[in-house]
Amino acid sequence: MVVKRDDRREEFQREKLRRSIHVCARKRPLPEGAIDAIVEDIERRLGSSDRGEVPSRVIGEMTINHLRDLDPIAYIRFASGYRQFVSVEDMLDDLAKLSYAALPA
Repeated sequence: MVVKRDDRREEFQREKLRRSIHVCARKRPLPEGAIDAIVEDIERRLGSSDRGEVPSRVIGEMTINHLRDLDPIAYIRFASGYRQFVSVEDMLDDLAKLSYAALPA
């Protein structure tokens, strides 16, 4: 079960997650099957957990972590909806963190 922000509970819906990622990745040059691989990994990790309920924010963070590594534009699109940036500065801060993380060590 997924615990939503307003404390509602609903069953995990693989297709709902897939659609939300697909919307954020629209017109992005992602490798074939990348979205399905993300969904499968998240579903597998949730299934292997012994928790009966998982907060939706956990699923959101898992998705963000995958997208951050896969495509920065899809990542920021998803993050802007998921994190509900209040201002442009909030979004720019997140982009700066992404840019900093991408610098070679």
